[in-house]
Amino acid sequence: MGIATFQLSYDLLHGPILYADHFCALDFVDQDNVARTLEGGIEKIARRHNCTAVHTTIASSGSPREDGWLCAIMHERGHRIEGLHLCKLIPSCA
Repeated sequence: MGIATFQLSYDLLHGPILYADHFCALDFVDQDNVARTLEGGIEKIARRHNCTAVHTTIASSGSPREDGWLCAIMHERGHRIEGLHLCKLIPSCA
Protein backbone atom coordinates (compact mmCIF):
# COMPACT_ATOMS: atom_id res chain seq x y z
CA MET A 1 0.00 0.00 0.00
CA GLY A 2 1.28 3.46 -0.83
CA ILE A 3 -0.15 6.92 -0.42
CA ALA A 4 0.99 10.48 -1.00
CA THR A 5 -0.80 13.79 -0.91
CA PHE A 6 0.21 16.30 -3.56
CA GLN A 7 -0.48 19.74 -4.90
CA LEU A 8 0.53 21.61 -8.01
CA SER A 9 2.69 24.62 -7.26
CA TYR A 10 5.29 26.97 -8.72
CA ASP A 11 8.94 26.95 -7.67
CA LEU A 12 11.26 29.89 -8.40
CA LEU A 13 14.03 27.52 -9.51
CA HIS A 14 12.08 24.80 -11.34
CA GLY A 15 8.87 26.55 -12.44
CA PRO A 16 5.69 24.42 -12.35
CA ILE A 17 6.11 21.52 -9.93
CA LEU A 18 4.14 18.75 -8.29
CA TYR A 19 4.76 18.86 -4.54
CA ALA A 20 4.22 15.42 -2.96
CA ASP A 21 3.89 15.60 0.80
CA HIS A 22 3.53 12.74 3.25
CA PHE A 23 4.94 10.11 0.88
CA CYS A 24 4.32 6.72 2.54
CA ALA A 25 4.93 3.15 1.33
CA LEU A 26 4.10 0.06 3.37
CA ASP A 27 4.28 -3.63 2.59
CA PHE A 28 5.21 -6.51 4.85
CA VAL A 29 7.06 -8.32 2.05
CA ASP A 30 8.44 -5.75 -0.44
CA GLN A 31 8.00 -2.12 0.57
CA ASP A 32 10.72 -1.10 -1.91
CA ASN A 33 8.51 -2.14 -4.84
CA VAL A 34 5.56 -0.20 -3.39
CA ALA A 35 7.74 2.93 -3.07
CA ARG A 36 8.99 2.60 -6.67
CA THR A 37 5.45 2.16 -7.98
CA LEU A 38 4.14 5.12 -5.98
CA GLU A 39 7.00 7.34 -7.17
CA GLY A 40 6.30 6.31 -10.78
CA GLY A 41 2.63 7.20 -10.37
CA ILE A 42 3.49 10.61 -8.95
CA GLU A 43 5.79 11.27 -11.90
CA LYS A 44 2.99 10.34 -14.36
CA ILE A 45 0.66 12.84 -12.68
CA ALA A 46 3.41 15.51 -12.83
CA ARG A 47 3.91 14.90 -16.54
CA ARG A 48 0.15 15.12 -17.17
CA HIS A 49 0.21 18.61 -15.62
CA ASN A 50 3.37 19.68 -17.52
CA CYS A 51 5.43 19.99 -14.35
CA THR A 52 9.18 20.37 -14.70
CA ALA A 53 9.98 18.75 -11.34
CA VAL A 54 8.59 16.71 -8.47
CA HIS A 55 9.38 17.89 -4.95
CA THR A 56 8.87 15.26 -2.26
CA THR A 57 8.78 15.45 1.52
CA ILE A 58 9.42 12.19 3.36
CA ALA A 59 8.61 11.80 7.03
CA SER A 60 11.63 10.93 9.14
CA SER A 61 11.96 9.15 12.46
CA GLY A 62 15.45 10.62 12.79
CA SER A 63 17.09 7.19 12.58
CA PRO A 64 19.21 6.61 9.43
CA ARG A 65 18.69 2.83 9.79
CA GLU A 66 14.90 3.23 9.63
CA ASP A 67 14.68 6.10 7.13
CA GLY A 68 17.54 5.28 4.76
CA TRP A 69 15.71 2.70 2.63
CA LEU A 70 13.13 5.16 1.28
CA CYS A 71 15.68 7.91 0.64
CA ALA A 72 17.86 5.36 -1.18
CA ILE A 73 14.94 4.39 -3.45
CA MET A 74 14.12 8.04 -4.18
CA HIS A 75 17.78 8.70 -5.09
CA GLU A 76 17.74 5.57 -7.27
CA ARG A 77 14.68 6.98 -9.09
CA GLY A 78 16.42 10.29 -9.87
CA HIS A 79 15.63 12.48 -6.86
CA ARG A 80 18.32 14.49 -5.13
CA ILE A 81 18.45 16.33 -1.83
CA GLU A 82 17.71 20.07 -2.07
CA GLY A 83 17.56 21.35 1.46
CA LEU A 84 14.88 19.33 3.21
CA HIS A 85 13.05 18.27 0.06
CA LEU A 86 13.78 15.71 -2.64
CA CYS A 87 13.47 16.80 -6.25
CA LYS A 88 13.24 14.84 -9.48
CA LEU A 89 13.42 16.90 -12.67
CA ILE A 90 10.91 15.96 -15.36
CA PRO A 91 12.35 16.22 -18.89
CA SER A 92 10.09 17.79 -21.50
CA CYS A 93 8.25 15.45 -23.83
CA ALA A 94 9.05 17.63 -26.86
